[in-house]
Amino acid sequence: MHKYLLDNKISIKELSQKASIPYSTLNDIVNGKTDINRVRYGYIKTLAKALGLSLEEFDRLFTRKESVKEDYEFTINVKNKSYYLVCENAPKPVYLCKVNELNTFYINTIAKWKYDEIQREKAMFEWNPKKC
Repeated sequence: MHKYLLDNKISIKELSQKASIPYSTLNDIVNGKTDINRVRYGYIKTLAKALGLSLEEFDRLFTRKESVKEDYEFTINVKNKSYYLVCENAPKPVYLCKVNELNTFYINTIAKWKYDEIQREKAMFEWNPKKC
């Protein structure tokens, strides 16, 4: 969501006033300090409306789907102030890094690096399962 606001030149303060949501609450949501799954539905609905987005479009601000080539697909989720990678080759979400401005800027690169690491581990196991 942080990137969306930057790209659309919307300040947190401006959105806070437009949506009638306290600045500190909105700041925590935007910067991933509050897990979006713990935000009241009323706030989500109000924010989506204030941004002119459907609930589905608003949800996509918090989940990024990356597809670089056919077999290179994963989702980045934000939970408990951290980014997690979700892909079919990992049995559970994989921790990537804490949410902060720098990590948010590079999160796609970080996720691709981790995804490649998971793919390499899988390939090594399939090649020689006794050593892994």
